[in-house]
Amino acid sequence: YIPIPAPVFNTLLESLSDISEVKLMLRIMWLLQVYNRKPPFITESEIMTDKLISKLIGSPYKIKGTLAQLESYGIIKSSTQKADDHKIIKHVWTKFIKK
Repeated sequence: YIPIPAPVFNTLLESLSDISEVKLMLRIMWLLQVYNRKPPFITESEIMTDKLISKLIGSPYKIKGTLAQLESYGIIKSSTQKADDHKIIKHVWTKFIKK
């Protein structure tokens, strides 16, 4: 069972313009649950080497472009870790949750 936040089914889904964005968003949600880190995150390297993501999205260039789109929508947030220079990805839903 993978919980899907309610905003996915309304405002978030409405914001996405490409099926690749939907596929990548759902795969990231699944990977975040599988890795079960506290706080939840996944590295860009883990995304780039995921075989299903490569199969679904295509080239590394397209994957990075789709990640950039998800970040521009406010769905994910990336940051670079100073210690090892790895980029990490976290989900950010605040833009889509009505208060």
